Amino acid sequence: MPKRMNITVLINMPVPFDSTIDRLLQAKEHKINYIKLHEGDAIPAVSEIDWLIVMGGAMSANEEEKYPWLIPEKKLIKEVIDSGTTTLGICLGAQLITNVLGGDVYENSSPELGWHEVSPSAEIQNTLLAGVFTENKMVFHSHNETFELPDGAIRIISSEACENQAYVYKDHVVAIQFHPEITQGIAALFVQYCADEWKGSPYVQSDLNLINNESLFSQSELIMTQIMDVLEQKALSKVVHK
Repeated sequence: MPKRMNITVLINMPVPFDSTIDRLLQAKEHKINYIKLHEGDAIPAVSEIDWLIVMGGAMSANEEEKYPWLIPEKKLIKEVIDSGTTTLGICLGAQLITNVLGGDVYENSSPELGWHEVSPSAEIQNTLLAGVFTENKMVFHSHNETFELPDGAIRIISSEACENQAYVYKDHVVAIQFHPEITQGIAALFVQYCADEWKGSPYVQSDLNLINNESLFSQSELIMTQIMDVLEQKALSKVVHK
């Protein structure tokens, strides 16, 4: 089994984020390619990608006119998914995946910001993440949009405020609306830029003392580690059989 893969991470924000995903990838021996299409980075060939990770961003997946680089980004995501390559999307990344799979992205009834409980669906048992979400968990949220399930997708996670929190598509694509990659630095940024705008929602927490709960960050890191381990093995299994 090869020890190295080519992992492409699509970055959609100009602000550097020290996410749990970055920390986990840096501990591996794989080749990590960070691509910022909004800064003019070249689009990699699909054949050069063994695992695609699409990160979040402040824009909407529907704002192609305002952010024209979303068009080639969506095209790349679609081609990677169609090739059967393992793909993970977080927040905006999940919405972009939804878009390319034919699902709508739209404003959620209430924005979510802070720690809120999510529940696994019964259908999660039929997916590669069955062992990760076996019970309700507190996870971090920062979003005012959501998505419909694309045809063929299996809903795996819901919350009180948002029915479609995560899904699996064809057993090699995982789309997650919430933020298992959260760190205290990212949480502080989310509160700084979103709390006032979304303060009318009953699902918005703006107190940093409440949000900076060490045990919840540790639990979230464990969740992200488990997700990454599962997807790493999934991606490696395809590389072995190339």
